[in-house]
Amino acid sequence: MIFADQKEAEQFLQEWQKVLRLQDWDLKIQIVRARDLVGGESMAEVTYKHTKRMAIINLLDPIDYGEYLWEQNHEISLVHELLHLHFIGFEAESGTAEDDAQEMTIDVISKSLVFLKYKAGE
Repeated sequence: MIFADQKEAEQFLQEWQKVLRLQDWDLKIQIVRARDLVGGESMAEVTYKHTKRMAIINLLDPIDYGEYLWEQNHEISLVHELLHLHFIGFEAESGTAEDDAQEMTIDVISKSLVFLKYKAGE
């Protein structure tokens, strides 16, 4: 699923914010070009202020997808970034084995949740 526009991205944000029980967070979402992502090579990112329960999720604009080995999915990326908010207390230093394990865990959970959503709709 690639979001058609900002309005659709916001609708999916509201849906997943409820599902993941993050209604107490002030969340924003935007589709941005690769040059506007902090990591530069990521599909999405979340920037937050935990004490204020505020976060902005940036999703990569499909224009900048380039040649990836797997299909890109805004919905999975959105869920992945939202899950990071639940893992804030468990953050590990970037590049460590713990950080890699957390990323893999969040990746599996986000893909599974989106898969189950559509499986239930069959």
